[in-house]
Amino acid sequence: MKLKISLLVLIIPNIIIGTVGYFIAKNQMDNLGKTTLQNGVEMAIQLIDSANKQVEDGELSLQEAQERVKVYLIGEMNPDGKCTMSSPVNLGENGYFVAYDKEGLEMAHPTIEGKNVWETEDVDGSLFVQEQIKIAQEGGGFVEYSWALPTDENAIAKKITYNKIDPNWGWIISAGTYEMDFNDGANEVLVALAITLSISL
Repeated sequence: MKLKISLLVLIIPNIIIGTVGYFIAKNQMDNLGKTTLQNGVEMAIQLIDSANKQVEDGELSLQEAQERVKVYLIGEMNPDGKCTMSSPVNLGENGYFVAYDKEGLEMAHPTIEGKNVWETEDVDGSLFVQEQIKIAQEGGGFVEYSWALPTDENAIAKKITYNKIDPNWGWIISAGTYEMDFNDGANEVLVALAITLSISL
């Protein structure tokens, strides 16, 4: 009986402390990830503003300025129509920028630039592109949706994007990645808890 009580005294506090620690860590990492996405979009809009000033000063054509911005955000376009996915802005392992016009045409995208995605749905039937454009036009904000992992089409995970409209060219700038890219560290806390509790027992 004493052994059972001792085990409970050991197990319950460990579970409580570990669970609370996990959720605190996950929440902090999620918030940090969201801040990274938002800052990335704000940076992209400033970049567009700077490029647009060069257009107004006659230093660049509009096409040249837009191409420079796209290369900076998502990399050079390859002959196969896909980008190199290189950017100085780290949006997470699977993160990248896209830009739409107000009708859902992909103005910049790593793989489907020039395609209209207005009617695109996620696995739950959510018209997330329309939601991204709507929230961007309302001043900016986050949109979450479910999407297949790039490494496994059958594995669905939650994606999160921050979206805001650029006042110069009218592009909706979206920076997004999978939520799991943010909180992998919190999952490690959970694994460490389980291992520690097993060893203790």
